[in-house]
Amino acid sequence: MVKVTILTTKSCPYCPSAKKLWQDIRKGRKFEYEEVDALSEKGQELVARHGIMSVPTTLIDGKVMFTGVPDKNKAVAAVSK
Repeated sequence: MVKVTILTTKSCPYCPSAKKLWQDIRKGRKFEYEEVDALSEKGQELVARHGIMSVPTTLIDGKVMFTGVPDKNKAVAAVSK
C-alpha cells in the first residue's frame, strides 16, 4: 500500500491547504497517510535525511514527490499507481 507523509509546521500558511487536499484525496482512495510536524524529532530526521528546505513537503513511499501544495491531478496519479 502506498504511504503518503506530509511535513508541515503550525506557522506555515500553505500547510492547511496541502493537508486538506490529501484528506480529500483519501476519501476516494486507500493509502497510508501521516502528517508530521517538521519541527518534531521525527520531522527533523526526515528533513535531514531528504534535505527538505520548505513545507509543506509530501513524501510518497519515502521519496520527496511534492514541495508546496500539490496539483490535485498529479497527487491523485501519484497514489493511484
